[in-house]
Amino acid sequence: MTTALDAALATSGWAVVEGLFEPRECDDLVAASEARTWPTITAALARWIVDPRWAPVVLPALGPEVRFLREQPVTKPPHAEAVVPWHQDSAYLPVDPVEFLTCFVALEDISVDNGCLWVRSGSHRDGLFEHRRVGCLVEAVGDDTGGESGDGVVGEAVELARGSVLVLSSLTCHRSGPNRTAGVRRAWIVQFCRAHTVDRRSGQPHPGCPVVAEAGVWLDRPRP
Repeated sequence: MTTALDAALATSGWAVVEGLFEPRECDDLVAASEARTWPTITAALARWIVDPRWAPVVLPALGPEVRFLREQPVTKPPHAEAVVPWHQDSAYLPVDPVEFLTCFVALEDISVDNGCLWVRSGSHRDGLFEHRRVGCLVEAVGDDTGGESGDGVVGEAVELARGSVLVLSSLTCHRSGPNRTAGVRRAWIVQFCRAHTVDRRSGQPHPGCPVVAEAGVWLDRPRP
């Protein structure tokens, strides 16, 4: 049976899951992500990666066998004019199959004013775009991705309440704007892929990416 989430992901390449986590849980997630030493994933952080609430979000999109791929905190400090240009997450990870799932968790209320994500609905159906390096980031090339300015005129702003999640195909073109408020904009990204996904360079799964679901069941403990 197709759910509203499944339909939105298939049609638009993105969907919002409201209130997946409670505000107090967002505080715990902030503390866990800030206390870790990169790239170590502590037990306090790992519990959020394997939380069973991901099952109805992730399994319909990726199928019965799922592997954790990557996670990272994404923070915008107060009064930060820096933006993230239009891009697809698949451009950062050379994996096969190319498509995976990005879950952007709002650890604060996230709005246009403090740097929400903008998305291009349906762009996931166009495959992987050409990208170019912009410092440590990548930018999709071509006017159909929102233009050279990356001003968000093409695309839709996705504002999120604290604890809600923007779920994206890794082929959905998106960007984020500046934080023009006096507060910190905190978010956390966790990415999942099909269990047979491999690094195109080595032909092997990414190291440290355990299986989190088998036969359509979310595991109590991830399997290496």
